[in-house]
Amino acid sequence: MASFFYPLPFLIFQYKYTSMKKLLYSIFLSTLGLTSFATNRFQTLYGDMETDRCRAFATTVDGYVLVGNNSFGATTADVTAYRIDNSGSLLWSAKIGTAKDDEATDIRETSDGGFIITGNTLGGTMDTAHTDIFVLKIDDQGFPIWSTTYGGQNQDEANCIIVNPAGGYFVLGSTASYGNVDRSALLLKIDNNGIQQWTITCNATNINAFNNAILTPDGKIIAAGYALKNSGNDTDMLVVQIDTSGTINWAKRIGSIGNDQLNALCSFTGSGFLLAGSAGSNSGIDSDQNITCIENNGNIRWSRNWGKVLKDDRATSISTLGNGHLLVGGVVDLGNPSLRLYQMSLMDVDTLGNTNWAHTYGDPSVESESFASAAGINGGYACVGYSITSGDPNGDAYFVKTDDNGNSGCYELPLSLNTVAIFLSDSSGVDSQNLTIDENPEFFNWSGFINQFTQNCFYDNINSPLQNQAMAFPNPANESISLLLSKENSLIEIYNAFGQLTFKSSTNKEQISIPTSEWAAGIYLLSIDGTSFQKLIVQH
Repeated sequence: MASFFYPLPFLIFQYKYTSMKKLLYSIFLSTLGLTSFATNRFQTLYGDMETDRCRAFATTVDGYVLVGNNSFGATTADVTAYRIDNSGSLLWSAKIGTAKDDEATDIRETSDGGFIITGNTLGGTMDTAHTDIFVLKIDDQGFPIWSTTYGGQNQDEANCIIVNPAGGYFVLGSTASYGNVDRSALLLKIDNNGIQQWTITCNATNINAFNNAILTPDGKIIAAGYALKNSGNDTDMLVVQIDTSGTINWAKRIGSIGNDQLNALCSFTGSGFLLAGSAGSNSGIDSDQNITCIENNGNIRWSRNWGKVLKDDRATSISTLGNGHLLVGGVVDLGNPSLRLYQMSLMDVDTLGNTNWAHTYGDPSVESESFASAAGINGGYACVGYSITSGDPNGDAYFVKTDDNGNSGCYELPLSLNTVAIFLSDSSGVDSQNLTIDENPEFFNWSGFINQFTQNCFYDNINSPLQNQAMAFPNPANESISLLLSKENSLIEIYNAFGQLTFKSSTNKEQISIPTSEWAAGIYLLSIDGTSFQKLIVQH
């Protein structure tokens, strides 16, 4: 298999740079650990005047790393990554890409503190007219470590990547370059350096794809997606269990009288798995958010829809909560059949189908969508996607952090959806093929992505704005950094990664600018009134 070697001087520099950076970061985390954060809620936007989307996020011990895309018109699309702390402050952000269009679809944290990203690129060497799959490893500051593309002479796409506890990764998507039908669902296993170990295609119909996957406690892979029926445009859900050697144990095609698609899944203690996506309503006219519970062998236990008549609704993520409830992220249609108006949604439901709360997020007069959601690291819930605003008609990447009741503080509305049990039929079996697809190293460029952070709202757990928070921009900073304070008469202190006081000032203004051109590049800790801490990054 192909591999990629950096010149020795680069490796020596990279080793020294990475070692020092990790030391500074460890010192920072030790300092940060002295401070506890209250459960908070906020909304943030990321992007410039181009089209910005956030497709997925990974949780860390101190915050979140978001991954998405930035593009507009003839401008080449790039992968965008944003790291924020658990109070919503932007720590760093970057554009990462080749000379052609690149689109990220998923991100996971790795055991070394870095992140693994997958998606699709036109910059691969196998095919310049159709996308290839890419896998990109970055460090904890967003800098590329290695990257590889996989594919052939037709369209190849990745939708999901999961970390294998035994080492390496599983990448899921679809391929039109390999397999014995027009488009096959695809699963490939790679090692920690991106070297392909085995690949399998699965076909229930002529057009198939995997959208998401989980690993079971006994080491099986449950892959979920869709299969387009040979007649018409009617799709079914596709669920396949595959062991870690690439052998299919069972496969199910599940469907209603309308279009059905799986977007996400999670384990469900004592009952197998929960599938989330969209299913045709009982009328067969529209689609609703759907949750289906299947047993460990793939047999359907129950299925339920949430939606409104003549609306186009879909679930995009699902997870189980500590109280046994389900967190479902998705998209609801507030428009009409001739003019769709999609909104990001979150809902908390129990396993009897009762909705405890449900909200939409974003300006209700324009469009927003959710692509991923999960429990927050300090309570509440997090959801990512995009939102169109009056200031940016192309849309910005959108992060919503709520409290335990789904409240974020602004731009939200209560949501009421009809719920009904539905009947889904199923059939067993898929054709499969074990093969090896082409792979090649690929170089991704890195550049800082600054001046693109906006905070819609920020509230603490007592429903009032925090009195000692600041929005820092740009962050990373170069010549200077501006602080937008939530109150006047604040004491500002900034420490370097060794705990040395770098800057101190008392101000009676709500916004100040601090010169940083003479500061050493690195990580700094901002303190406001001695109680609120957040990380700043200076780079030259």
